[in-house]
Amino acid sequence: MGCAVDGWWDRLRAATLPVGLGPIRAALREPAFRAYMSVNAVSVIGTWMQRTAVGWYAWELTASPFWLGMVAFADLFPAVLVGPLAGVLADRFDRRRIMVWTQTALALVTLALALLIMAGAIGILGLVGMVGVMGAIIGINQPARLALVPSLVSREHLPTAIALNSVVFNGARFVGPALAGFAIVLSGVPAALLVNALSYVPIIIVLPGLVLTEAVKPGQWQGAGRALKDGFLYIAKSPVLGPIFAFFIALSLSVRPLGDLLPGFAEGVFGAGVEGLATLSAAMGLGAVLGGLWVAWRAASLGLETALRLQIAVALTAAAFALSPTIWFAIPAIAAFGFVLVACGVALHTAIQMGVEPALRGRVMSFFGLVFRSVPALGALALGALAEVVGLRTAMLAAALVFLVVYVWLQWRVMRRPTGEQAGGE
Repeated sequence: MGCAVDGWWDRLRAATLPVGLGPIRAALREPAFRAYMSVNAVSVIGTWMQRTAVGWYAWELTASPFWLGMVAFADLFPAVLVGPLAGVLADRFDRRRIMVWTQTALALVTLALALLIMAGAIGILGLVGMVGVMGAIIGINQPARLALVPSLVSREHLPTAIALNSVVFNGARFVGPALAGFAIVLSGVPAALLVNALSYVPIIIVLPGLVLTEAVKPGQWQGAGRALKDGFLYIAKSPVLGPIFAFFIALSLSVRPLGDLLPGFAEGVFGAGVEGLATLSAAMGLGAVLGGLWVAWRAASLGLETALRLQIAVALTAAAFALSPTIWFAIPAIAAFGFVLVACGVALHTAIQMGVEPALRGRVMSFFGLVFRSVPALGALALGALAEVVGLRTAMLAAALVFLVVYVWLQWRVMRRPTGEQAGGE
């Protein structure tokens, strides 16, 4: 697991976040954070519109769970290649400037994809390629974006800011797919993509003027390879970060890809079409928003031990969704899935942000970004391939069962280690 585990569970049990509306109001009173939240909300709504539209277009082209998984893989996996180096860049250069350039590039690629679809000049392989390009750009953007939020608020407001940022992201997951569904029904897939291209404009304009509370100090290392190694070893030797990452990787490989397979469930399992996809995606987003708000309001009673155990609920709700006989049973199941997924995810994200040294924040968050974006891509690809053989329901049930087994094994392995032993040493 890459860490000493003596007392780590006690440290997790003791870690809590602020509670009530007071910290929320205080965080929103900080001008830079408030401005960023406003424009970021617009951007991520557009992003979720695009993800929904691209998934639907892939299903229209192929009606194949495998190709749904392949599109998700192309979107998420490129961060494996560029993410670690992007973390080094985020620790060396102005994170605002990195985000401006990457957001501009995403707007241009999105516009190009919309025009190609309008012209009927792109098939499934071209779609996978274009999504892969966007995934690589996002891989460069993500460490800078994740490391930027702690630079916009004072440390005392950081946990609340992270929870609110998650609420915005998952609120967009609720609003974006619903808007995408309307746009697709009224004007087709390109309309949703064009809206996303425009959604980047506000954040590109606002970012350069944000005043940071945590400045990046350039030129601290001799080389990118050494800097990357330092970031990895920092995680590996941490008595808390290592176990957190291990549990999160297991969850991300198994049941987190459920969201990427919703187009297949909506049409192939429930026969509900694009309207069903929008409804399921919006229900998952609504549950996620409520989960984020729950963390922001009740976090004082939510230790990280509880957050880790909530991962069991993530697997169980995914299984309940897969077993749903109709879409009307599936809607509350996917909403519950979104709630518990975000509740534990925000708490784990906060623990990482609060525990990392500022000079290493970009690199540590690049590894978090790899787990958050790229690991589910591997899971989506595997689940999509398995679903081609056994069906989506059975594949999802198998993934939930595998996670529960791995979870028990990981907990047993960590708790059984002798005092002071390093994971990775036998």
